Amino acid sequence: MTNSILAVIELDNYPEIVTQRAAWLARLCDAELTLMLCEPKAGLLHDSIFMAAEVQQIADEMQELELKTLEQLKAGVAVDGLVVHTEHNYKFPVVDRVLDISEQLNPIYVVKGMHYHRPSERASMTDIDWQLIRKLEYPLWFAKPKTYKDTAKIIAAVDPTHGHDKPAALDEKIIMHAKRVSNFTGGKLELIHTYERMEEIGSLAMRSFKPEKLPIDELDERIKREHSERLLAFAEKHGIDADAVHQLPGRPHEILPVFSRTHGAGLLIMGALARSSLKQRFVGNTAQRTLDHVDCDVLVVHPNHAAQAQEEAA
Repeated sequence: MTNSILAVIELDNYPEIVTQRAAWLARLCDAELTLMLCEPKAGLLHDSIFMAAEVQQIADEMQELELKTLEQLKAGVAVDGLVVHTEHNYKFPVVDRVLDISEQLNPIYVVKGMHYHRPSERASMTDIDWQLIRKLEYPLWFAKPKTYKDTAKIIAAVDPTHGHDKPAALDEKIIMHAKRVSNFTGGKLELIHTYERMEEIGSLAMRSFKPEKLPIDELDERIKREHSERLLAFAEKHGIDADAVHQLPGRPHEILPVFSRTHGAGLLIMGALARSSLKQRFVGNTAQRTLDHVDCDVLVVHPNHAAQAQEEAA
């Protein structure tokens, strides 16, 4: 199958930036580009049998304008031999259509714009971004409204301790994509791993009926040492110099945005897991809390699903 990049275009979500970023990736990957415009509002008007003829005419005009805009976006990037295809989706739910097209194209990346999400959107998981994080099996590249410099740093957020039910396959996927982008762009690859300290656990223990003082400092040092050993072993395995490896105490959603900004990152790569039953609501919990506050592009990847199922069964 032909290499492909899929760009999910929304007219109120940085359409020019998403198109340009997707075209840039398509050229780097020697791939074809599909621009998929997702604007279902006019489709809702068309599908309603209670709408007057005047409203139907408005829906027709909206769709004509959308198609014109899509062609303009295509014309802006279909140069230098880049093959660009277009799709116009005006049906709900948008996520299902994106999943269908992704299955047809088997894209290297699915590129989409990202705006700030209200807490209610994050809590309800109804937003298309969270739905794609949950359901899409292909790497999901969120483009932010910021110019991407080819030599910008690529930050890979890994957890070689496999905490929080995180399978080893996920870190392998993260580092694979980080190396690919680094090789394409010349940007320096750096690893970051965050870990939580024992202070909060200790304070909770002190509130128990018969509190027993925990050796917090000793436990902290042990955790730090064990995490560091695994992180450095992971870095050595993948040929990453020790000076490009960072381990910081704290929660990922608090550390990653600040670290990415202060290190001039162009791309942060992080993982998300698909879970079943009640846990499915919390898929990509770290990603949800992090994405809104990172000012660079974010690539969200999933582990190999077969590998994940095997590890969860073990």
